[in-house]
Amino acid sequence: MLYVHKIVTMQTGDTESLTDDIFFSGCKLHCPTCFNKETWNRKDSLKMNPRDVIKNLSDTKLVAFLGGEPTEQNHFDLATLTFLLHKQGKKVIVFTNSEYPSIINVDYWHIDIKPSTNKSYHVLNSNITYGIIATKDLGSLQKQLQFLDRKAEIYVKKNIFDSDTCNIDKTVAKLKELGFNNIYIQKKIRVM
Repeated sequence: MLYVHKIVTMQTGDTESLTDDIFFSGCKLHCPTCFNKETWNRKDSLKMNPRDVIKNLSDTKLVAFLGGEPTEQNHFDLATLTFLLHKQGKKVIVFTNSEYPSIINVDYWHIDIKPSTNKSYHVLNSNITYGIIATKDLGSLQKQLQFLDRKAEIYVKKNIFDSDTCNIDKTVAKLKELGFNNIYIQKKIRVM
């Protein structure tokens, strides 16, 4: 069973293309900078099996799993859902803040690194991009990124709870100092 908050088709998400966005319910991370706190609790969610989810999608070629935290869903049902999506010729991108993301048949991963969580990320996958919220806490950022591939694409986003735009410049400078070169500021993720 999958716990779904809502399903919407939108162009205004983090990707360049039109997507069916599946917002899952349930998240134990409770990141302070989360913009989607209403998805943390499963209490008011829809309980759906993978075929029910498919029936609620449009004809887009890209489906995004968002949250809440998608990796906290039943992995067998998520694998079934991704299998069914691939049978329809669709691709899947997962937006997560998990340190060790694991769902099979995912085409793209976008790891949202939030400095306030103080985690180190260990991801070994070639189809990964990273989102980093601009931060003053550059020491924590360095610790979190120490294991990441320096060739990975990193998308730096403005912190919606902080109006200090110089944090973007400082964050980008730190990323370059750490050896990252594929840095994009406030840009949508390229997939397909």
